[in-house]
Amino acid sequence: MRTEGLTNNVGHPQYLWERACSRMLTVSPCSGVWHIAFASKPAPTFLSVSLMDLTRTLIIGNSGSGKSWLAQRLSEQLQLPWTDLDHIHWLSDEHSIARPRAEVLGMARIAASEERWVIEGVYDWIISELLPRATALIWLSVEDEECVANIRQREAKRDENDELLIALLDWAGSYRARDGSGGFAAHQRLFDGFGGFKLQLMCRKDATAFITHL
Repeated sequence: MRTEGLTNNVGHPQYLWERACSRMLTVSPCSGVWHIAFASKPAPTFLSVSLMDLTRTLIIGNSGSGKSWLAQRLSEQLQLPWTDLDHIHWLSDEHSIARPRAEVLGMARIAASEERWVIEGVYDWIISELLPRATALIWLSVEDEECVANIRQREAKRDENDELLIALLDWAGSYRARDGSGGFAAHQRLFDGFGGFKLQLMCRKDATAFITHL
């Protein structure tokens, strides 16, 4: 059963308990809804986002969705060590040479073995290994077009004919269409299967409001 009738109030977000599926909702400034879910725990009718346990937070989403932007701000506000899985997955800054899979997973597990952290990345095959250690999962399910625009702005100084840039833009633009690793469907499965605190943010306004209300 989903509770309806919420109205936007960016300054004072309200959360209503969906008792049938152990979820909570609040209207967000961008999408009209945030999804915050809990692992079958009783909860009051209204709850502040500040009650989320962000001790060990995983952030997933498309390239250009704002994962690093959000992770940096969580790291600064909560004094959490921040790991970007790109730095583990790739041997080169150009993201052209990948580390061996076993080495990547070993490095990621070491990062997740710490008591407090925020880890962000697109790689569902790495994230799935870390989920048992996480206290919270945040999914930036930003529209593909917005992600592509964000990448273009971020990489404005690069040659528009740069093959690696073209490949990255194609990758970000196909987020919802691809079924393989790092796609929307894979992230949906991670989100649906996670039993802890979880939050779905649809755009940068959502992410900014979330940070504001910590």
